[in-house]
Amino acid sequence: MRYLYRRLNDANMFNVLNSILNEASSDHQLQELVSHFLYRVSCSMVSVDRMLIAEKSALQLVEAYKSQIVLGDYDRIAVSVEPLFEIYAQIPSVLSQIVIMQNQILKICEKAFKVNGNAPSSLNKALKKNLTSFGFSEELNQLVKEYWNNGGKYIRDIRNINEHHTSLVDNSFYILKDGIGKISVILPDNPEVKSVRLFTYEKDIDAIDTIIKSIEDMNKLLMALFESKSSISEPFSQSLFMNHMGELKKGEERTLGLLINIVGHSITEEGTELKLDTIEMKQTIPHNGGGNISVRKMVPDSELE
Repeated sequence: MRYLYRRLNDANMFNVLNSILNEASSDHQLQELVSHFLYRVSCSMVSVDRMLIAEKSALQLVEAYKSQIVLGDYDRIAVSVEPLFEIYAQIPSVLSQIVIMQNQILKICEKAFKVNGNAPSSLNKALKKNLTSFGFSEELNQLVKEYWNNGGKYIRDIRNINEHHTSLVDNSFYILKDGIGKISVILPDNPEVKSVRLFTYEKDIDAIDTIIKSIEDMNKLLMALFESKSSISEPFSQSLFMNHMGELKKGEERTLGLLINIVGHSITEEGTELKLDTIEMKQTIPHNGGGNISVRKMVPDSELE
């Protein structure tokens, strides 16, 4: 499994790329690019989920003292609470993943639209010129530039600040507005200045909200880019990569891989019991000229008679 197919389906995101994975006529390199892109999307989603859980935990701890907090004319207080570090730990990872995804979009488009203009591997570098100079259409050029100018470049600039200038953790607050509390890690308004001394924080740009929006914006961009290619959004399904399992020339009985799908759970006296739907991919000894791969449903050892 390279990506969280169920998580992508639940969010209804990036499904437009599934047609590339399912088309037998698709270029193998293109399918690999899409598969690795979806891996990074999934990593980013896991990071966001952990950040949201940490944000909720931090908020609960701070609001254990809510009635005693005196704000005065200011709507926030500085906070230092352990769950915040889970947010801090995810910020560098998810920002790096998103910038890599930005660059991968260009390579995916090169393959999907059969463009051979030798575009740079960096979207930032490519956009210093019009993308049309690398063989892309004017429509694609405008869509990507709009994405870049409305948040795409900001995310890249923030990633660069976090990697090369300062950690993005110092402006962490408990903010109380209209009786509603929020834990927020505030990002600089102007990361392009590349100077901690010149950073401003007047726009209250929340780190988690910004990261979520950047993933959503990337999904919208791909929807728009592939709309002209008549790609149909399709739900993802579970996949299994077995390239490392060697050749199948020798006739032998062996398990090649398992597709384990959690379909539900039930509460028992012993605790939570998972309901599994599992398929075994198996190499077999050919009989009567048949193939040497079989597929079968499996049950857990505990259910075997």
